[in-house]
Amino acid sequence: MFRNLYSSIAKLSFSVFVLSIAGNNFAKAQQWQNVGNSPIISASGSGFNDLVIDNAGNYYISYYDLSVDKGSVQKFNGTSWSYVGGSAGVTDDYANHNSLSAAPDGSVYHLSKGNNMDVNKFSANTWSSMASIPTSGFAGIYPSSVVSSDNILYTCMFRVP
Repeated sequence: MFRNLYSSIAKLSFSVFVLSIAGNNFAKAQQWQNVGNSPIISASGSGFNDLVIDNAGNYYISYYDLSVDKGSVQKFNGTSWSYVGGSAGVTDDYANHNSLSAAPDGSVYHLSKGNNMDVNKFSANTWSSMASIPTSGFAGIYPSSVVSSDNILYTCMFRVP
C-alpha cells in the first residue's frame, strides 16, 4: 500500500512540475511587442485587419482604413510600416471585410468586400484590379484567400444571409 501511495505522489509531483514549466512558458508568451517604431499604422483608425508574412519574411497588413474610407495595405520594412504602392486606398470603395495573401513569386493579393467583392494584385510595384464580383443582397460576406506554391490564387467567400 505504501508503494502505491508513493507512486501516486511521485506521479502527482511530476505532473505539477510539468504544469509549472508549461505555466511559466505560457506566461512569457503573453508579453506583446509592437512591430515597428509606432503602435499606430492608420492615421484615423482601422478595422477588419488581416496579416500575412511572405516567403522572404516581409510582414503585410490589410485593413479598412478610416482615413480614406477604403481598404489599405502596408508593408513592414524592418523599422516602420509604409503603404504598398505608395498611398492609402487599394480599393475603389469601402472594404468592410478583406483577405490578404502573399504568393511565392512576391505578388500580394487583396480581396475586399465593399459594394462588390474586389480582387487586387500588387506586382512590379503597382496594384492592378483582377476581378469584381457583384455581392448585392448579401448582408455579410467574409472573403478568404490563399496562394499555392505554384502561384495560383484560391478564394472563397463565406456568406451570412
